[in-house]
Amino acid sequence: MASYIVLTSPDGTDRDHTLTKVIRDGFSLTAFLVPALWLYAHRLWIAGSITLVLQIIALQLSGVSGFGWAGLALLITVSMVVALEGRMHYIRRLEADGWTLSEIVTAPNLGDAEAVYFAGLQDAAAPATAHPVMPPSSIRPRASEPGLFGFYDPEGGRK
Repeated sequence: MASYIVLTSPDGTDRDHTLTKVIRDGFSLTAFLVPALWLYAHRLWIAGSITLVLQIIALQLSGVSGFGWAGLALLITVSMVVALEGRMHYIRRLEADGWTLSEIVTAPNLGDAEAVYFAGLQDAAAPATAHPVMPPSSIRPRASEPGLFGFYDPEGGRK
């Protein structure tokens, strides 16, 4: 099961939730294969530029006699860091731009995560009955800040 972070627009949620972003928290293969381009695509200009410079240094270092392994190690390290932490950096930039962390959903895929989140919204909007039903998001504690290594904990236990 993967964790998905749900962010709502700085302008507030619209009726159809077309601006709501559901972002998977975890490894990104695209960010591993082309880290600088991935960062540029997500408008993370400074991190993308630093990554590009480090990749150029790693490629130059791998061409120097006796430093081939060091260059390869640096290249793989940069790719791994971007693949593991790139999405969290993107989420932090969105939060700095005014996006609001709405909920963290655990689901096997993106479609199920969206279904769980929007079902919780419909339950919250339903009129009160004789036996109120607690939405799933109110049962478990929410993590409001990233935990260890920047990963959000959906159960709120690791901080």
